[in-house]
Amino acid sequence: MGNEVSSNAASTHTHAIATRTGDVQDWHGETLRKGVLKVLGVGDVVRVNVQSLKDGKDVDGGAPYFEIVKIKHGTFWGRAENTYGPLHWMRSLDEGTIFPFRATNIIEVPITWQSKKQQKRMVPYCTGHGRCITGMTHGR
Repeated sequence: MGNEVSSNAASTHTHAIATRTGDVQDWHGETLRKGVLKVLGVGDVVRVNVQSLKDGKDVDGGAPYFEIVKIKHGTFWGRAENTYGPLHWMRSLDEGTIFPFRATNIIEVPITWQSKKQQKRMVPYCTGHGRCITGMTHGR
């Protein structure tokens, strides 16, 4: 399916894993009902928490966007996009890399970035509540 192995990962033995998340937000920080994940399709854009590991240790991470290129048996495959630059500091993921993840790894569905048809399908999952930021957040 294209760039399935990152050149950075291959040269440093660093690999990326998608990590679990809680709520799903849209680009504006509004919490979405989990049902929005069931309407995702090929061509949609989502944001996923990604952690880079080297020899089993966390070395970096980020929350890049992915354009979904395939969905099968609950697994999504997305093409990494460098929107807002998170891939510049990630050692294990290059722009264009095809990366697998599950619905539980998705932290954001930017509704206004989707096709008009998909936007209409997603809007009913908006809750009217949310937070002022999206992306990676760490609770203490």
